[in-house]
Amino acid sequence: TTALFENWFLNCFILQARYYCRKNNIPFMILLILNNAPGYPQHNRNIHSDVKVIYLQLNIITLIQPMDQGAIAAFKDTFAQAVETTECD
Repeated sequence: TTALFENWFLNCFILQARYYCRKNNIPFMILLILNNAPGYPQHNRNIHSDVKVIYLQLNIITLIQPMDQGAIAAFKDTFAQAVETTECD
């Protein structure tokens, strides 16, 4: 949900990212790339001045994650077989 994501973003992600940057002596400037899941509020783009949030286009994840492609293809095949089996002639 949006509330869970915002809580994680502010209370976990920001704190851990800041700690990592400080520990590695690098500037705290973060790029967070998210997919377009419904629980990600679009206003997070400006939620923190040192964190830039960008959202991937819809359905792009299946193109860049080959395992997702296989899982989706397997589901479609199984679903098509189930429909074919239950259809009456």
